Amino acid sequence: MDLVAFNTNLARKLWISHLMINTFKDMKAITAAGKRPDSVPQYRFYSAHDYQIANIVVQLDPEYSLSRIDYAATVFFELY
Repeated sequence: MDLVAFNTNLARKLWISHLMINTFKDMKAITAAGKRPDSVPQYRFYSAHDYQIANIVVQLDPEYSLSRIDYAATVFFELY
């Protein structure tokens, strides 16, 4: 069974947007300023369940099919 099959595409977008909104705002502030403003933390850490990680992966690549997420799976977003 696909881990994200129970979510519609709209539900997945809403789920991910609430989870990632601060990260995306920080990335936008950094790229606009050309460096990390003092108001933006150096890093963010979120803890998530397997289905939340699956939703992030599928939202980034809709063709990706997931049957399971390994224990202690990690997603990193890095901005250089």
